Amino acid sequence: MSSVLLWICVILCAAVALMCTWTWTWPLQFTCPDKPAAGEVQVVVARYAEDISWLQQLPFDDIVVYNKGPTLDGASLPWNVTRVIELPNVGRCDHTYIFHCHSQYDTLAPVTLFIPASVPSSLFKRAMLDRVVTALCRRRDSVFPCWPLSRPVHIEEADFELSQYKSSSWDNAAVNTETDLLPSPERPFSVWYEKQFSGAAVCRSCRLGIFAVHRRHCLRRSRAFYAHLLTYLDTHSNPEAGHYVERSWAAIFKDLPEDAYLWPRWTAPLWDFLREVVVI
Repeated sequence: MSSVLLWICVILCAAVALMCTWTWTWPLQFTCPDKPAAGEVQVVVARYAEDISWLQQLPFDDIVVYNKGPTLDGASLPWNVTRVIELPNVGRCDHTYIFHCHSQYDTLAPVTLFIPASVPSSLFKRAMLDRVVTALCRRRDSVFPCWPLSRPVHIEEADFELSQYKSSSWDNAAVNTETDLLPSPERPFSVWYEKQFSGAAVCRSCRLGIFAVHRRHCLRRSRAFYAHLLTYLDTHSNPEAGHYVERSWAAIFKDLPEDAYLWPRWTAPLWDFLREVVVI
């Protein structure tokens, strides 16, 4: 029996190694049968230390990279990167997205696709971005890959708080080994959420930092609202509040239409089951 278990472990390890190799070497491809016209979609990329050459595969011609890490070589940028904006290394991708909504409030593109530069490092992120890109090319509107919940997110994850976190991107973790989080002034998550969105019951959980937002949905919040959220994110490279923001995107861009979500509400029991069996 022990030899059988050993062979099972060997096979599983080989499968994991193969999957990791495939993740890093298989070319990214995106499905966009109806490419948006110039100026319809702008892509905002949150980058720290990742290779961004893969961005050239995206079917969009206006990509803005917010760089918080090592300097990028301007001569070797992908063809569709139109701007690189340097920012201090604070707040992770959540800060980048809120910063863009605040700083570009009066000049937002019709639709903005927000993505982390770490997409190639994860099979799940790759698949998620492909789904979002396909839906965005079809809809030209907000697209949120948020899974539905049976209860509002601030109740479902009421006690969530986090003291340590290490980047899931190997490139970023190799450059920045910091794991300690700056505690949120309000915690746990339910306390923070109620202070920001009192009375808002949103039965969606949005993770991975991949979504598209139409300008009209961004402008439902005031510029001062985004400025307020930035105060939780702009003083530390690893703020706990960033994980609270991540769970609250559906509340931040409030009253999103049901067709903006990739998965309908009736699938909530399935996602509840997956959250229990698999950590997602």
